[in-house]
Amino acid sequence: MQFWIGVKNVKTKEEFVMKELQKKVEYFFIDKESELYESAIDLRYREFYEKFNRTRESIFDEIEDKSLKIVACIDNKVIGHARLFIDNSIGEITQVVVEQNYRSLNIGANIVKKLIEEGKKQSVEKICLDARIYAIDFYRKLGFKTNGEIFESKKSGLPHIRMEVYL
Repeated sequence: MQFWIGVKNVKTKEEFVMKELQKKVEYFFIDKESELYESAIDLRYREFYEKFNRTRESIFDEIEDKSLKIVACIDNKVIGHARLFIDNSIGEITQVVVEQNYRSLNIGANIVKKLIEEGKKQSVEKICLDARIYAIDFYRKLGFKTNGEIFESKKSGLPHIRMEVYL
């Protein structure tokens, strides 16, 4: 069975639902005063800290207050989030997270692209990040290259590798 949406041929009901969801995703740059900030923190905690028995307070590192924050929302519900910390002309993307049920909608890629664009606007020359090993190809598709050796994350104990892209 095939469904037609405009000129796009959608082969399954699941594809139709995914395309409709993609249309509903909105991206916002937020600060700590935003009503969406606590939801972003909750998402980060669930995905990055809770499963490693870390406290919620461990989210608040030395760059939290200094970082630019972006969220992805559907119907005002935070489903994705990341941060960009800029020091001189070097940017650092951290805490890229998308809620499990929404991971096939290109939300993570769109978040990273928007942070790269913001970095360009602020005259950033290079953006770095520490990628989990399974995410290397994801970041390569966005222009990042590996730099260095695999290391164990101090927060999660999972293997990571440094990646960077020059703007």
